[in-house]
Amino acid sequence: MKVLSFILAVILMVEAAALFTYKDVDEKIELPKISFDHIVDKGARDTLAQLYQHALKEYKKSNDLAKLVRVADLLLCYGYNEEAAHIYYAILSKDSEQERAWQGLALCYDSLGQFENAILAYTEVLKQNLQESDLREIKHRIAEVTQIQGRPSEAMQLYEQNIEHSPSRYRYIRLVLHAGDFNLAQKEFALLLNDSEAHDAIEVQQLNDLSLRLHGKYMQEIAINQRDSLWSYQPIDKFKRSLESFYGMSLMELFTPALREMPQITEDPIFMNDIDFWGLLKKKDIINSGKEVFEKHNCIICHGKEGYGQVGPNLRDDFWLGFGSPGGIYDTITYGRSNGTMPGHQFSLHPDQIRDVTVYIMDLNLKTEKYEGRTKQGKAHEGKLDPLSKYRK
Repeated sequence: MKVLSFILAVILMVEAAALFTYKDVDEKIELPKISFDHIVDKGARDTLAQLYQHALKEYKKSNDLAKLVRVADLLLCYGYNEEAAHIYYAILSKDSEQERAWQGLALCYDSLGQFENAILAYTEVLKQNLQESDLREIKHRIAEVTQIQGRPSEAMQLYEQNIEHSPSRYRYIRLVLHAGDFNLAQKEFALLLNDSEAHDAIEVQQLNDLSLRLHGKYMQEIAINQRDSLWSYQPIDKFKRSLESFYGMSLMELFTPALREMPQITEDPIFMNDIDFWGLLKKKDIINSGKEVFEKHNCIICHGKEGYGQVGPNLRDDFWLGFGSPGGIYDTITYGRSNGTMPGHQFSLHPDQIRDVTVYIMDLNLKTEKYEGRTKQGKAHEGKLDPLSKYRK
């Protein structure tokens, strides 16, 4: 185990050399300089800076790698993926048995779009003494990352190997439907419905809609109720919850005791009134800036390079899980979705960047041809019908 872990650490060291540089690993780990200046809220900025400096001080006093892991955890939770990866990686260079560092490094590589490295690190996490539910979730994420890389056949095999995990069965059925095997999809769909959670998951109805679109018939007639999305989770959100369990307190208590509470999403946020989103649609530099942020900050991982949806929803149709208004889109990017399907970016993006991404998504959406609110290509619709065009001023 130690030999394999060491070999993997060496592999990751070579792969990551372009991003991170270190002093000799026998020396004390050289930590990256972090600036929190981009955080607009002064209270949040000052609190996060103080917590980071306190964590560094505790590590420097003790040279305890476990305390250094906590420093990296803090950075990862607030979107400083490169800096967190620097620390996790340096920790593993000293001690490849640091289990939480492997988990954190996997998430960093995942968030940075370095998927091959992410799979290597996730595979190392699988060797740990984890609960069965955690193992299944990690296997599911490996399959998702494989699918994101454009290897659907391999992803299908991985989902099938993890088929007792309902989210994997769901994604397996989607791929089977796209492959044209309606009978197999129908068989697996019946098994999926045996899962008590499946009856409340919006994904079940989406599968039936996909079946109708691709094969002209439903796999099974089911009652259409008000449903919540249960399975489209972000690994970082799972990691945050595991931190709360590990440290025995909430992240708010652990990392951000002075931060203001997240405001509730409203259809027309008051603080959005001074942003002329419709006027900004005429500015190509704003749209190009938004496109650059959309691609560089890995929005494409969930929503696809062209916004037609992948793991996450289609951004080019008229259906929204939140609100389809410009302010609603801005709010969702800023604060995320309360059910964990979409992380907030209020700490990792400047408000101007969030504004530009909002305008870019509006541009994508408005120039897309639709039929009854749906697009001819891309992921099947999710959420409620709320056309962006109706908010045009």
